[in-house]
Amino acid sequence: MAGMPVTHKDIVAYQRKVNALKNKASSLSDTTRNKVIGIVEQHRLKIKDIMTDFHGEDKQLLAKAGLKMSDEIQKEINRMIDETTEVLKESSKNAYDLAKREASALYSASGFGDGLFTATPELLVFSQGMSIDLVKSIGSKLLSDVNATISRAVVGGLSPFDAMKAVDEIIGKDGLTGVSFQAERIVRTETTRIYNEVVDQSLQDLIPMLENPEKLKKVWISGPYRPGRRENHQEINGQEVPVDQPFRIPTDDGIVELDYPQALGPETDPKKLAKETIMCGCSWEIVPESIMEAL
Repeated sequence: MAGMPVTHKDIVAYQRKVNALKNKASSLSDTTRNKVIGIVEQHRLKIKDIMTDFHGEDKQLLAKAGLKMSDEIQKEINRMIDETTEVLKESSKNAYDLAKREASALYSASGFGDGLFTATPELLVFSQGMSIDLVKSIGSKLLSDVNATISRAVVGGLSPFDAMKAVDEIIGKDGLTGVSFQAERIVRTETTRIYNEVVDQSLQDLIPMLENPEKLKKVWISGPYRPGRRENHQEINGQEVPVDQPFRIPTDDGIVELDYPQALGPETDPKKLAKETIMCGCSWEIVPESIMEAL
């Protein structure tokens, strides 16, 4: 299938557009993170307020107060989960739309027209469902930990004050510890993942249309070093591979292959995969010059 003739000017325009879209996606991740951390903090304070009534030495009164608090805290956690999932669903949809625009830019730069690629809506549905499941699992663990803490106070192993302090630490704040940090990990990873999934899908659909598809390359971008950056990801900064092949990441356990940062496969060991994808701040892009070579 032949497209329209492509010039160097087209490629430069494509690269400029892609850079702008990736910056918007990065900003979206930051904005969503702040919203979610704000939600967690709001409910952390409400749960602390609920626990202020948890006091006294009478075991019967403590047990009664503990049951009441457990019920109220459960409702508060459910509200926190509901609000967080709504923010994540909106963020995933926005990332999905931005990625479609990058895909359209790629098709235009390849001479096929920006209306040719159609993203699979099931990708978005699957991504949102996975994010919601992850958030719900945090809520279930949180409730279990809170109830265990309250139980320790009721049976006398923990003072009400220490129980309140323990629950505060379990939830955490500012995305640094506890549930707050877990929520940030989900936001950072899943918002970026759906963006990359859509762009990768557009590539796989484009490959059969190219005269020399083996010449179309993608590059891993780790960016400048900063504390917390995975050193093995830094090592492969600039690694170029054909778009139908995975990037190869060296680890202590051997090579992990990823089609793009935050990819779910083809690695079959979930723990090994998670070590290379969760909170990964790397990006990737098509090598612009390779587009004309592939055509």
